[in-house]
Amino acid sequence: VYRTSGKPLSSYSVSDTLRSDIDFVIIGLKRDKKELDERIELRVSQMFCEGLYDEIKKLMRMGADISWPGMQGIGYREFMDARISGEVSIDTIRKDIIRSTRQYAKRQMTFFSSFATCRFFHPDDIDSIRSYLSFNGIALG
Repeated sequence: VYRTSGKPLSSYSVSDTLRSDIDFVIIGLKRDKKELDERIELRVSQMFCEGLYDEIKKLMRMGADISWPGMQGIGYREFMDARISGEVSIDTIRKDIIRSTRQYAKRQMTFFSSFATCRFFHPDDIDSIRSYLSFNGIALG
């Protein structure tokens, strides 16, 4: 939602009483835990390969502080926490980033599961997603 509209999902009221004038469906994309964990580990490895460590070092040389909002994001926060607590290995930081990302993914699933009308699909199950949207009067191009 944020990438498309520039607004977080929480800024949209989805309460039936508040938005009864709008017809909408909510779909969620859900992978099984093992697959999600593997993808999170792969993504964190990619972040390191693409220069996360060098970016953090540069920001620290520029005086980056844990109080900066940007330093609270997953990946940045773990480096800043390690800096405050003393010497911590890069492998430990990597594991902390993976753990934080898994926790964030779990919170996202909890949030979307709170919508009684949210229907979940595996992201690769395009045919089922299209069928569900079509059944609900939404045509995809």
